[in-house]
Amino acid sequence: MPSWKKVITSGSNAVLHNITSSGDFEISGNISGSATSTGSFGSLYLHGGNRLGVDSTTKRFINAEGNSSGRGFMVKDWDDNKSGSFYQRGSETTLESHTGALYFRVANATKAYVDDDGQMHVSATGNAAKPGYTFTDDTNTGMYRTGADGLGLATGGTARLVIMDDGKIGINEADPDTFLHIKNTSGDVRQLKLESTVAASYVETQFTTDAREWRVGAAGSGVANSNIFYIYDATATTHRLDIDASGNIIFGTANAKISGS
Repeated sequence: MPSWKKVITSGSNAVLHNITSSGDFEISGNISGSATSTGSFGSLYLHGGNRLGVDSTTKRFINAEGNSSGRGFMVKDWDDNKSGSFYQRGSETTLESHTGALYFRVANATKAYVDDDGQMHVSATGNAAKPGYTFTDDTNTGMYRTGADGLGLATGGTARLVIMDDGKIGINEADPDTFLHIKNTSGDVRQLKLESTVAASYVETQFTTDAREWRVGAAGSGVANSNIFYIYDATATTHRLDIDASGNIIFGTANAKISGS
């Protein structure tokens, strides 16, 4: 078997058989072989200072090195003139589509893709038991699609928060029938709690119609009329009914009366 320290060819038709070289092997043309061709090499150096080889630590099949703009691999469909790359740039590992969307396929089916606008699309099942965005160690907890234009959050495979296509929100309710539907399904638990830890503040719920605004709330210990529960007419800027800490009911109108049938 011939053995050289250095072999240089400049044509594309050079034919060499059973070559062993312990030095440099330089070719400016093409390298080709039959389907049964075999051989081994430590590293293959390409134009531009790139090197192909086997990583000595991980023993992974092939390692690609290049310059600081990106070390890696590029694939191209010559018929459609489309291409993509997988490369390392400093500490960044990058998977890139040069034209069009970037697809992720499993078992010959598209499971997710990123489009030209940067939107991430997933084809996961739309149910609380198996949310599309989940966690490795907790696969029944995450975010999922409840239906057309609907979004849900699940814990333990159960819908906890859903937003429907018409804007209705359900908490512990998968099919809310009001704009905020809070449902208790276990134990004696309050459905809604409003809290303020600031003494000089109010905890309020506001009701507004086309003609009037009402507020129902409780006053903190550091404000006027402290520690009361009240109904406030914001349109008239006056208290209509207060209940103080002693349980006294105070009407905001002189000669107030209770009418009934």
